[in-house]
Amino acid sequence: MAKVDHLKNYRIALPLGVVIALASVAGAVIFVVYAAEWGEKNGINMMVTTGNDSRDKQNLKARTQLSYYATVIALLLLLVFFHGYQLTKMIL
Repeated sequence: MAKVDHLKNYRIALPLGVVIALASVAGAVIFVVYAAEWGEKNGINMMVTTGNDSRDKQNLKARTQLSYYATVIALLLLLVFFHGYQLTKMIL
């Protein structure tokens, strides 16, 4: 079996890890901003059930949930990426 240079492979793949890390940080920041905005709007008047205010609150909630899901997915990708090197090093 041929010897694999893990350090060389890791250095080649490291820019991809940096991109995933930046996406994770950006997703977390966006989530915090949306969650703060949604919490602020929700705290003012929670009894609005009709009209544009209700639609705006539903849109804010949907944006907050989607940004949360995107952040979780990006952080999981980051975890898998950085642990993938160790796993392949142990196996090969």
